[in-house]
Amino acid sequence: MNTISEDDWAKICVNVADQMSTYTRDYIASVSIEVSPTEGRLVGSGTYLELHGQPYILTNEHVAREQLKGSLAHQLKNGEYAFQITNPFQTLSYPVDAAIVRIEKEHFAQGERRAIPSTKIKERFVTANQELLCIHGFPSEKSRMSAFVGGLLSRSIAYSTQEINLPKSYDPAYFF
Repeated sequence: MNTISEDDWAKICVNVADQMSTYTRDYIASVSIEVSPTEGRLVGSGTYLELHGQPYILTNEHVAREQLKGSLAHQLKNGEYAFQITNPFQTLSYPVDAAIVRIEKEHFAQGERRAIPSTKIKERFVTANQELLCIHGFPSEKSRMSAFVGGLLSRSIAYSTQEINLPKSYDPAYFF
């Protein structure tokens, strides 16, 4: 049986993260809240999803809850203005933490993003043996207003890892 050194495994994970970042970049949504008519603040990430021929954003309930504080928007082109989310979110709170909102088809058609067909999403999370998992989103600490681009500048981050057994100290409030 071949064994891979920790160093080689780390290189493989970085390579997979780079490839998955490139592959998933067009499907992820940055969700921001309006601070002023010319300024926004990132509140979370989502995935563009196509359901029954309509575009949606699939995100977390804790991101959708930010709509209680102000108007939310999503950005379909890098460095361009954001489109306001005008439809109501459908949500599932803890322990699921999921939300979905339909976005305007006319707006989505103007952007550079793509929507994952809902048929590509599995009903259950089941990993294959030694499968690498990729998480890709917009962390708020990598987001800022930019006078240069004239708007919110958000950098996406991809992270690859492998599922492991949960430690005895597992706390679902902090780990998934």
